[in-house]
Amino acid sequence: MLFGLGEMAGIATAVSWAVSCQIHTMAGRLIGATEVTVLRAPLFIAAVALVVLTLGADTTTPPTAVFFLACSALAGLAIADPVFYMACVTIGPRLTLLVQGGLTSMLTALLGYVLLGEHISLTGFAGICITSVGVVFVLLEGGVPSASAGLGSPSREQWLRGICLAFAAALALAASYLCMKQGMRQGIDPLWAAMIRITIGGALLWTGAALRGRLRAIFRLARETKGIPRLLLYGCGVSTVGNCLSLFAMHHAESGVVAALIGLQPVAIIPIVALVERKYPTLRAMVGTCIAVTGMMVLFLR
Repeated sequence: MLFGLGEMAGIATAVSWAVSCQIHTMAGRLIGATEVTVLRAPLFIAAVALVVLTLGADTTTPPTAVFFLACSALAGLAIADPVFYMACVTIGPRLTLLVQGGLTSMLTALLGYVLLGEHISLTGFAGICITSVGVVFVLLEGGVPSASAGLGSPSREQWLRGICLAFAAALALAASYLCMKQGMRQGIDPLWAAMIRITIGGALLWTGAALRGRLRAIFRLARETKGIPRLLLYGCGVSTVGNCLSLFAMHHAESGVVAALIGLQPVAIIPIVALVERKYPTLRAMVGTCIAVTGMMVLFLR
């Protein structure tokens, strides 16, 4: 294995998910974020299946790997995402991202050390810290004196509840990464693992939408909104690359390091937003980018 292969896959995952995030945000502004999440699930499954068939992935499926991948899908999609959006409603998305983004890689590294016996050198841990600080600078680009534009300042009780929810989302996401890592340790092909994980995640999302009686309304909205099918196809195509690379990264590097590199999404999205929406970064964002890149270099040199 070439040195840095997992790290490079982690960075590529961050870039891929940043691009897909921008595309799905455009779709979400038209029909809603929850609707986009449900509609893209079968497209993800089809795209990953195409990759698996094209590249001839090994479909050997250890039962223990399926168990851990199912746990990863449950923690990441059924728990982390809903709790994250509850926090966004309570204290606003910027502060929520600040807390979750700053804690996920740290929690992943700590839990990986305690539960999986992973060892990260002092240099590697320093790289995680520096990268997280850089991401925090980027997320603080617009400042957080009020939780969210249009929501007003949260009360003390709302602030405390929102912080706790954001922390819970970070913990669930860290658990998802660790379950993914443990699943990869069972000797399963990363592409086939991605197929299993995304299928289970999609089933969970559709089951939730069906139980709420939302499926028919979601499909009607998608048919009636111009441009949605194209945006979903583009977004899912790019995001599928990231989904496959994330498992490849987990297979070849420590989970805490991968979580820190994937957490570079707020940095990676800066040039994308500048190109698509003509929103150019502030000095604070540029400083944060430099710090995050420094942390990334430290991780490569660990």
